[in-house]
Amino acid sequence: MKKVPFGLFVGNPFVDATAQVTEQFLISHKLQNGSECTQLTLSEKDNLMKELESQFVLSAGGASLNSARMRNWSLKSLKLASPGEVRTGFVGAIGKDSHGEFLKNVCQREGLDFYFQELSNELTGFCCCMICKKERTLIAKPGASRSLTRDWIRENVLEQFLKEVSFVYATLFVLTTPSKFACGLYFASLDSKSFLLNLSSANLLEHVWERVRSIVSYATVIFSNVSELRKVAQLEGWGGSDIRDFQVKLSQMMKNGKGLVVTTQGSHDTLTATSESDFRSWPVPEIPVDEIVDTNGAGDAFVGGFLAKYSLPGTEIEDWVENGHFCASIVVKTSGFDLTDL
Repeated sequence: MKKVPFGLFVGNPFVDATAQVTEQFLISHKLQNGSECTQLTLSEKDNLMKELESQFVLSAGGASLNSARMRNWSLKSLKLASPGEVRTGFVGAIGKDSHGEFLKNVCQREGLDFYFQELSNELTGFCCCMICKKERTLIAKPGASRSLTRDWIRENVLEQFLKEVSFVYATLFVLTTPSKFACGLYFASLDSKSFLLNLSSANLLEHVWERVRSIVSYATVIFSNVSELRKVAQLEGWGGSDIRDFQVKLSQMMKNGKGLVVTTQGSHDTLTATSESDFRSWPVPEIPVDEIVDTNGAGDAFVGGFLAKYSLPGTEIEDWVENGHFCASIVVKTSGFDLTDL
């Protein structure tokens, strides 16, 4: 069995608390179904979460941690890694509390190599996911997840561990403050490592692109959806509306001027392109509507599946995308990002 490349994921770990709610519940709280409720005050968030507390089903969450867990699951289900072999790592920050212990237990049970910076003065990130008509409405309290520091990484993430890493994957959420950006830049600039970036949020790009664009030159692969790619085009002043043209322009900003841009479109074709105008379109397998339970984490699962086969000897981009689609199709048939029974 050939050795599987070691992948390191850097991100904001959360505990996801999923609850089924009615449309009337959302209306009564002036919440829009399928949105992220950033307009709520901290006390409003606390009161709403307390109201739903008895219904919560907890799972490990956070976009990057979800992708790391899915990559790990996929490697094992495809029997690409030997039993007990750990080929996926995660770095993030949590609080010294019960939710932090919950995340550590999940990572240990699922066989991830994890490094958590534990903070006594902040709570572990927590996200309330309200499911209504198969859409998710989110209320997030980032807590400790925002506080990962470069100095802690340098002191606590084992040098031998970093030597084994073949690629580093990070989401935009890791780059939102100067201190967190320093963490992202540290990993992006590691010698001989491939750096992969997810643009994660069109709304967030509006505020952090000036900082983030400087790290794009380190990236070999960038993941986005159409909204995020269009936002980059707007911020960069690119004319036109052709998604493929935007992909090429973004690719030219990446490492050596020829990165791979992967753009998802929900149930529509996934698009890939490089600066050499190597355009490919990959149909997404259809899933019967009555089998879809929760779309929460479908994009995270796609990335995890993609990266399970990425850089694996003997595989090509069609293998990476196909496995990404497969993993996404599994997650949408479950509630929350729970891999326990898969």
